[in-house]
Amino acid sequence: MDHPRLDHEWLWAIFNARKRTDVSIDDMFDETEDLPEPPPKQELAKPDPYIDVPPPDPSAIDEGAFDVGDVAPPPPLENWKEALAGIEYDPVTTEITRVDVAGVVGRELGGDGWTTVHSAPDGTASGQAVAEISDAALREAVKDGLLRMAEELTVEAGYAAAFKARVYSALLHHVRARFLDGSSLGLAARSEVEFAYRMLGQMRRKVAAVPDLIAGVVEHGG
Repeated sequence: MDHPRLDHEWLWAIFNARKRTDVSIDDMFDETEDLPEPPPKQELAKPDPYIDVPPPDPSAIDEGAFDVGDVAPPPPLENWKEALAGIEYDPVTTEITRVDVAGVVGRELGGDGWTTVHSAPDGTASGQAVAEISDAALREAVKDGLLRMAEELTVEAGYAAAFKARVYSALLHHVRARFLDGSSLGLAARSEVEFAYRMLGQMRRKVAAVPDLIAGVVEHGG
């Protein structure tokens, strides 16, 4: 430690280091001489309540590895059509029938794509409808909702999004049977289409809650 580059008195003071002089290269040191005294051995004041724990049985020691065998995932639902048709819905939905507004800025989906709608109903009677989504836009909204639902459910079931067409077809037929009185989306009455649109959220939750239903649609669809 007598090298000039190690002459840092402040540093050795921080570590409370000892300095030795006239040390030759052949001198031996006891590396434990600077260690603090070990703490006194602790003794139990009342050893009677304690018992000796026997050593563990080597044969019962868990090595941390175990084999549960080949556990196959549950099979896709073959009777998925019956399961889908058996879903029960709550037809009670919330609908806004009266709104007093000072102005509306929104977007409407029409045949030419999205258009921005600005409405300022000055002098409009209270409760009068300011803007109503077009019939074509409403039907397109139901279709888009079913497409998104089909893709999300397909991916959540562990399949590639490319299989969403099978799921979409099954969901569309389900909507026609349950909400459109058997009619197609293009020919159903507007009131039925509005009802189907309001039921999409509930339908998504109900379908996702049936185990292996989507897997059945993908594997056994048709």
